[in-house]
Amino acid sequence: MAMLYRYDGSFEGFLCAVFCAFERRDRSAFIEAESVMSLRWCEEMTVATEPDKARRVTEGLRRLSPRLPGTVYLAWLSRMDGIDDALLGFIRLGFDRRRDPQHMLYNGSAAKVMDAARKVGGEQHRFLQFLRFTKALPDLYVADIAPAYDVLALIVPHFAARFADMNFIIRDKGRRKAALWDRTRWQMVEGDSELMSLPLPEDGEIEALWRRYFESVAIPERKNRRLQQRFVPLRFRENMTEFDKGAHRAAGVDG
Repeated sequence: MAMLYRYDGSFEGFLCAVFCAFERRDRSAFIEAESVMSLRWCEEMTVATEPDKARRVTEGLRRLSPRLPGTVYLAWLSRMDGIDDALLGFIRLGFDRRRDPQHMLYNGSAAKVMDAARKVGGEQHRFLQFLRFTKALPDLYVADIAPAYDVLALIVPHFAARFADMNFIIRDKGRRKAALWDRTRWQMVEGDSELMSLPLPEDGEIEALWRRYFESVAIPERKNRRLQQRFVPLRFRENMTEFDKGAHRAAGVDG
């Protein structure tokens, strides 16, 4: 009977589930996080998260290609349906062939993994451009995001390096998690808290500066809404200070 390997929902936990499936030489294995309601009729095993086992899997991937661990992580962050199983197949493909599976797009698992990694990478890049901070308290800046994929941990290092001298929080309210930077290090906080419910001012100093800048560079005679939506899709504008939030909500369109 097939075995379903359950892990704690962390990336390290996922790598440990992969390790366990390989250790048991289980080629009919499935992998799912404990939080997922499974519809599979099979035996289940809960896998403990052990950093050494996760490290060994990562090192094995790196021997196939230095970029492979990053690709696996990006695809895992997509949380697409079936991505854990696709990643297991992708990793097995690489170890079976003893070469980098990233170019084996003829394989269904490889194609799904590479597509997921590409989409997450694109989302990460866009939020490096479209994230906007608001001054919530005298010494605290806050930015809200609503990404399609779980990119919060990917974008924080960029802003921590760029704004190292200010305290800030980036909140992914849809996933109920936030990243905090205190000028020395950053940490992730999950679940409901006062930080998640901290209200933002409607029109503070930073918002006014952004709008003035946006207006100063705009050329009314050359306004092209279709081109603007192509470069700045509507779904990003709810939290972008240079756009009118009321108009965005009224549009009710995901671009």
